[in-house]
Amino acid sequence: MGVFNSRLGHKLPLQALLVVPFLLQLAGTTALIGYLSYRNSQRAVNHLALELRNELTARIQQEVSTYVESPFVINDLNAIALRQGDLDPSRAKGAYIFWKQSRSFPANNLIYCGVEDGSFMGLGQFRDNQGVHVLISKPSPQRFYHYYQIDEVGNRSSPVGSLDWEYDPRIRPWYQKAKRQQKPNWSNIYLDFDDQVPVLTASTPVYEEGSGRLLGVCATDLVPSLELNHFLSQLKVGKTGETFILSREGSLIASSTADEENLLIDAGEDIQLLPARDSQNPLVSATAHYLEQQFDDLRQIDQVQQLEFWLPGGDRQFAQVSPFRDEYGLDWLIVVAIPESDFMAEINANNRLTRWLSLGALVLAAGIGVLTSRWIARPILKLNQAAQAIAEGDLAQTVEVNGIAELETLAQSFNQMGHQLRDSFDTLEQRVQERTAELAESNRQLELAKEKAEVANEAKSTFIANMSHELRSPLNAVLGFSQLTLRSSSLPPDQRENVGIIYRSGEYLLTLINNILDISKIEAGKTTLNLKSFNLHRLLSDLEDMLYLRAESKDVLLTVTRSDDLPQYIQADEMKLRQVLINLLSNGIKFTQAGSVSLHVSTHPPSPTSLVLPAQTLPAATLPIYFEVRDTGVGIAPEELPHLFEAFTQTRAGKESQEGTGLGLAISRKFIHLMGGDIAVSSELGVGTAIAFYIQASLSEAAPLDLQPARRRVLGLAPGQPTYRILVVDDKEVNRRLLVKLLSPLGFEVREASNGLEGIEIWNDWEPHLIWMDMRMPVMDGYEATQRIKATTKGQATAVIALTASVLEEEKVVILSAGCDDFLRKPFHEQSIFDAIAKHLGVVFLYDESKLGSREQEPPADLHSPDLRDLPDAWKAALYTAALEADSAQVEALIAQVSVTHAALAQDLSQWSHQFRFDKILEWVEALPGSIATIPDAEQL
Repeated sequence: MGVFNSRLGHKLPLQALLVVPFLLQLAGTTALIGYLSYRNSQRAVNHLALELRNELTARIQQEVSTYVESPFVINDLNAIALRQGDLDPSRAKGAYIFWKQSRSFPANNLIYCGVEDGSFMGLGQFRDNQGVHVLISKPSPQRFYHYYQIDEVGNRSSPVGSLDWEYDPRIRPWYQKAKRQQKPNWSNIYLDFDDQVPVLTASTPVYEEGSGRLLGVCATDLVPSLELNHFLSQLKVGKTGETFILSREGSLIASSTADEENLLIDAGEDIQLLPARDSQNPLVSATAHYLEQQFDDLRQIDQVQQLEFWLPGGDRQFAQVSPFRDEYGLDWLIVVAIPESDFMAEINANNRLTRWLSLGALVLAAGIGVLTSRWIARPILKLNQAAQAIAEGDLAQTVEVNGIAELETLAQSFNQMGHQLRDSFDTLEQRVQERTAELAESNRQLELAKEKAEVANEAKSTFIANMSHELRSPLNAVLGFSQLTLRSSSLPPDQRENVGIIYRSGEYLLTLINNILDISKIEAGKTTLNLKSFNLHRLLSDLEDMLYLRAESKDVLLTVTRSDDLPQYIQADEMKLRQVLINLLSNGIKFTQAGSVSLHVSTHPPSPTSLVLPAQTLPAATLPIYFEVRDTGVGIAPEELPHLFEAFTQTRAGKESQEGTGLGLAISRKFIHLMGGDIAVSSELGVGTAIAFYIQASLSEAAPLDLQPARRRVLGLAPGQPTYRILVVDDKEVNRRLLVKLLSPLGFEVREASNGLEGIEIWNDWEPHLIWMDMRMPVMDGYEATQRIKATTKGQATAVIALTASVLEEEKVVILSAGCDDFLRKPFHEQSIFDAIAKHLGVVFLYDESKLGSREQEPPADLHSPDLRDLPDAWKAALYTAALEADSAQVEALIAQVSVTHAALAQDLSQWSHQFRFDKILEWVEALPGSIATIPDAEQL
């Protein structure tokens, strides 16, 4: 015991070890909490002040933008009316136009136009509650300024007064500035001679089309002090914050303090605005002084400035200065100033309370810690002595502890330990045998579960195969009748193309069913290769369309690219290739949380993952096709790569996702091997995965493109209309070709572009009346193209209608907010296209009122009619040749030759020609009596 005590004396006592670290931790925690509380409060204040300034600045910019845009819109409308003669100040004509505009834009003080002969006409809203009056000044007999009342429909009525001095608009500053600059512009703020309020004028010169002669100037007056001051005063800027708008010279355009002080310091024609540094409001004045100190010239501020400064009393202030400019010369500064004290009062009180509570807790904890350490240390020393005795081999030790429940339990457990040690040695071997038996039983249960799973899997495969058969039977009828229709020699090209679309859609559904069936075939070991010719480019496009929404829902960029030399038509197993690509791309999207998934197809090996062709010689017509799928997902661990293609094996990411069965990659590799290729994988955790494979294919000839029948109810444009220009912007050639073929025969001029950038170039040069805009395209999508077009004045006159394959209703809101005038979903009906054109362009169509079905069944005239027997054989042969070559111009010329002698026949043949039913014309000529000898044979054609 003496030795034990001597050793303990050279080390720290247990009581000190319990108390000192606890006090140090508590003191450090208290100090850290206080420091973090102070820092977090500062950060919170800075962040809150920044968010509030940004929000207020955005609201002010939006309000000012809306406020200053309307005058130039009004001026443009009045310029059009002035050119067209609907508005004529010389004859005091068109006051109702101003009246309508004042009702639509009530914020404008005065709307008016002056012309070169000195005439003036306008409509003003009087601030003395006298309503709206028409203002007229003519060059003769005197240039007096006359006021007239206006009736309920906007027409000038009885006079209400006049000014006895001459008014000539041509010498007014707003007229001379617009004439001098030859473009729309803003005036400086000046005092209105009539209402004696500060006014800002937007003026636009109007020139005669063709000659360029100046007709006059249209202008609109705004009163910033009425609208902007009211808006700024209504904004809540903390408790004592202020907002104001400055000119570049430092004068107050508008301020939230306008109710407290006068923003004008002078009167007269050259009005002076109150400099912000002379404001009676301390915050506005201090902010202006600080800006002048920071920037020698306020014109240097060309971007948003976040500023902090202190008032003489020591209070910190937050300020944000944002430039506001428009294309007509307006150049202001929007300033938001907020005192820090608006946010810190409550935070400082909480910090003081936190510090006092922390200090009290520290003192109380120190006292409790000393008492607790003494109470705990005594029984622990007893346990320590007993433990030393057991370590020396004396297991017969007992310890008595009272007062602390946990230590009492510890003492009891300690007392039982000696007895249990001896019993444990005796029972250890028996326990090992029992665990071994349990493990064997567990393995047997696992084997049994595996056998049951295999039986269930086989039953699943059988069920899938049976259901596939039931689905393929009705689908076979769809495909069979589609092919039967395509064999018809009289099927027109447009009908053949649309029937072909039906046929390919059926084949795609059949492919999906075959994919499901192939899974069961692989499990049964009955997979075979099914070679056929197909369009590889269309397969890649279909896959991109199929997986686009899935990728977009995760904010993952999906791209599909191909090399320039990739053949379009190949012979391979399309079904298995589609299955492999869907599986690899779906895995990439599933395990990529952010970034991109890409597929590249080429006739050359990818890099850095390179695949080597088998050593055997390939047939001359065989071509290797290489595919590479890359993603920026979670990646695969190196130890998992060797087992990646084993059945029922999943990576860690696959198990965590709780999706899939571990069969996808195993099936894909079997398909690739069956198609004469191989597959390789490279991956890095946290970076992504690259999977490359190749297959052997042979080149194939393209099958004839079958077209679909279209119901041609619209025959063309009604006479007396201009030639409308329509631009089709779509990256898919088949979509562009559909609209070109639909609209060109009707009399529209149609051009096409394959992306948004090309569409903007054509729009800028060609100025179409309407644009059909696809929204998802490479290079530049339809959203950006529409925004660029609609951002210009010329673009406002062009109707832009969106065409999209999206079925999400919220997508429509996004598209319309981008600037599109209308919205149509793919696939569309041709009548929807015609209705949209009529809606936005006012087009009037000619419609076929006859029943096409009955007219197409019978020839246009009685073949045995005596009137038809005198048709020249040369004419019939020429008509036959022109119809055979689908030369509509030649057919119309030949019909015109007999229009006088055979009017009914010419009408019916013209109808077939307009409908491009040249097959009907061929059948009719062949059925004419005696025409067999006159029809040229193939050698002659």
